[in-house]
Amino acid sequence: MRMFRLTPNFDSFVREVNRFQQDLEGLLGRQGTDGVWNFPALNIWEDDDRVYVEAELPGYQLNDLEIFVIGTDQLVLKGDRKAAEHPKAVCHRQERNFGTFNRSVALPVAVDPDKVEAKLENGVLKINLAKSPIAKPKKINISAS
Repeated sequence: MRMFRLTPNFDSFVREVNRFQQDLEGLLGRQGTDGVWNFPALNIWEDDDRVYVEAELPGYQLNDLEIFVIGTDQLVLKGDRKAAEHPKAVCHRQERNFGTFNRSVALPVAVDPDKVEAKLENGVLKINLAKSPIAKPKKINISAS
């Protein structure tokens, strides 16, 4: 959090309060409704055969990330990004996060953990998970007598 010194200059004070409010809104905007930090932001959708996940990870490299499927319906994303170093510089704003994250989400259906593909493209991690045969509906033939 940013510390500031109160001065008799009211305009300077107002600027600092506004800057503090923007910092606070930025922090709260990245927090989920349950109060837990939800990083990275995810989109998850499915079609008849697959579940798709996209995660925004700008600045991450392949060797910074790990993906796990636990059981048949839990996806875990782990990552680590080092803080940018600026020797002999004064930092005025630090909004891009750094450090480690560990995000776990329940998938909408069971998937086959052996049929998962992942690709990091332009800062977006794209994960393609094949649905488990037990998750796909099986049509039952009806016979008449």
